[in-house]
Amino acid sequence: MSPGSAPKGDVQQSGRVQLSDAACGGIATTVTVFIRRDFGANALGRRGLAAFLLLMATVGFGAPRTRAIMQPYLVAWLIALVLQRLRNG
Repeated sequence: MSPGSAPKGDVQQSGRVQLSDAACGGIATTVTVFIRRDFGANALGRRGLAAFLLLMATVGFGAPRTRAIMQPYLVAWLIALVLQRLRNG
């Protein structure tokens, strides 16, 4: 096997690691807009999208009590996100 080639199992593992990284990044980004300042211009990208989808799924498919809690959080998150983007251009 040449040094540049990877076994097929490693490719699948890499996909799992990437998916896990995207999920963890999305979860972290649901809080990041409240606790960080001075984001760069391209700060939230895919993780921001993952966070938005996660919050929408929680609001859309959660239990009624969960929805009642998460709807104001989603609105606050969107406002914080817009304010962060306006501040950083």
